[in-house]
Amino acid sequence: MSIFVSGKINTSPVTASLPIFQFYVNELSVIQILAADWDYDQVVRCRWSYQYSLDECGSTCFDLPNAQLNSVDCAITWTPVLRSADIANGLTQSTYVVAITVEDFVNASSTTPLSSVPHQILVYVSYRPTNTCTTRPNITGFPRRNLACYYARPGTFYSFTFQGRIYCLNDSIVEFISTSPFRVQKGNIFQQSNYTWAVSVSWTPLNNQTGLQPFCIAAVDNKGQTSNQYCVMLAVNGSNPSLTLPTFVQSTASPVGTVMPTQMRFSIQATTSLRRTIRSGTYIDIYQLNNNALFRRLDCKYSPDVYFINSTIVFFIHNPSWSLGVTYFITMTDGVATSDQYCGVEAAGFSNNRYWRFTIWNSAMSSTTTPSTTTSTATTHTVTTRFLGTTTYNTLYTTTGIPAYTTSTTTSTTSTTATTATTTTTTSATTATTTTTTTTDNNLDANVIYPKDMERACLQPITIATVIVTIAVIPLHFVGMTTLFVQMNSHHQQEILRARIARRKRLRQTLKYEEEQTLV
Repeated sequence: MSIFVSGKINTSPVTASLPIFQFYVNELSVIQILAADWDYDQVVRCRWSYQYSLDECGSTCFDLPNAQLNSVDCAITWTPVLRSADIANGLTQSTYVVAITVEDFVNASSTTPLSSVPHQILVYVSYRPTNTCTTRPNITGFPRRNLACYYARPGTFYSFTFQGRIYCLNDSIVEFISTSPFRVQKGNIFQQSNYTWAVSVSWTPLNNQTGLQPFCIAAVDNKGQTSNQYCVMLAVNGSNPSLTLPTFVQSTASPVGTVMPTQMRFSIQATTSLRRTIRSGTYIDIYQLNNNALFRRLDCKYSPDVYFINSTIVFFIHNPSWSLGVTYFITMTDGVATSDQYCGVEAAGFSNNRYWRFTIWNSAMSSTTTPSTTTSTATTHTVTTRFLGTTTYNTLYTTTGIPAYTTSTTTSTTSTTATTATTTTTTSATTATTTTTTTTDNNLDANVIYPKDMERACLQPITIATVIVTIAVIPLHFVGMTTLFVQMNSHHQQEILRARIARRKRLRQTLKYEEEQTLV
């Protein structure tokens, strides 16, 4: 069902999973259902299908005994058991039908769904055979993580190679089962190593496939064991966000270079508007460069210290215990930057320690002007001493060009003269001591305004000025155009009068000529 929401037609959620799941008795299992909505400004939740006002599931409602459904993550947690009837009949296997309904809502507090989409799967339960490997196969291959939302461009050729890995030497991968969009091509299985088999999957999306296209795949070994499914949602003809990586000067990420030991606020920009991710495993990590030791980790799904403001990620490190003089670097996992569109298209993260670095300022290691002390030796001659000093780079500035502190210098000179007299020689000794005192005052944190901030700050004044100018110009324009039309009309009327007078004159002359001809 589609209805109007905020001036646009609602789009129903899209769901996906493998059609059949294979579990063993008493082994805790998870059924993950991929659910997303093209209208990403809405909330998607899952629930068990029921038979109250509408018969959504017939005899299959609540068919999994004691299963738990997470309505937000759309994940079912269950410890498989055999049906009592099957046990009574001497069977060693059972089949269950799972009926789930996925709904979208205007917001998290709403209880009235905009639309409902059914989703059903089969679950096959049996005892684990004695000859099976204790570890299920594993599948990898997508450059992004499981349950991610990808961007796909119509007409572009995409190719992936999925690897199925087994953990027992005598096993092998015999099949890759999948749920895929129309026109996806899957090649033949080939062996890569003693433990790994692979298959190539390719797809060229069409223009008429614009929207959300789910894809799920799993590997099956020769004993019938199935790996956990690997699912992604493909946003065809959507937009692809990306983080604007910082360089060695302050630009899209802040701070870089040398910072004060009280630094707490960090930010980085993306190419599109962002919102908080709904996926687990998205982290912002800060490491020490000298030993790659993890200093702090922020979970972007839950942490209250991470904010998403338009296209900027802002995060805080409260009560930091930075090591003075140490360089740190920041990394981000895939999905930290999630687009505020479609199914939440995820931007790729970065893990290179060269992208975002900063160094904690250490006053003990900074360079200052060397004090000068000059002492003249005892002599009978006049000695003129020259000020000696060394000057190095100015540490009053960070690499961002912002003064970190101010320094004032006070110099005092003390002279001491001693005279010694003998019967033959008089010796005079003069000692001059120059003392330099340096006072350092820390300034408050400087506020840096970026070009984007300037645009936002000037948006309202420019809009107001534009409206005022428009209001003032419209009357002037009206008066000017009216005056122009009146003058043109007056000029036109005068020309009409001249033409009429000239025509009447010609008519009189013609009439007079005809009368003269008649008299003749």
